[in-house]
Amino acid sequence: PELNEALAYFYEHRQKENLFESDPMDHFVATHICDAYDKFQRQKLENKQQSFNDMIEQVRDAVVTENAETPTPLCQKLRENYTYAIVDEFQDTNQNQWDIFKTVFLDSSENYIIVVGDPKQSIYSFQGADLEVYKSARNAICQENPYRLATNYRSTNEMVEACNALFSGNYFTDIDFK
Repeated sequence: PELNEALAYFYEHRQKENLFESDPMDHFVATHICDAYDKFQRQKLENKQQSFNDMIEQVRDAVVTENAETPTPLCQKLRENYTYAIVDEFQDTNQNQWDIFKTVFLDSSENYIIVVGDPKQSIYSFQGADLEVYKSARNAICQENPYRLATNYRSTNEMVEACNALFSGNYFTDIDFK
């Protein structure tokens, strides 16, 4: 993960009970992580640098508004320029990305979103991808437009059955793969 993601994680979780007491290096990191994170953020600002996640957050802040009835200028421009969005590998979407897609496409009666994803293939949790976001987004999209591709044209029946058998145990709990 990016440095600021790791720093942010420690910054937010350093207060947890006995998180770093067992290892002196972990204790040192926990003691100084706030200063390191703040210094890193200042350094990025001073050098006019930003990470991928910084860019996503800035777009989110420029698109999402408290008043859904009045879209922001960027949201309106995106809606005018893009009637449809197709998001592949949707299982690897994080909350900020979903907030952008939802605001621009799902919250508009004249724009449409199509997502393609398989929660069994989610591999980017280290950079914020969250299956709860996937489930919530899928439910919101299905309420608006219940069309689903139920037939797999890319794999043989044997391969699909083997994958289903592999993932049939307790590998994924509380996940509905429909």
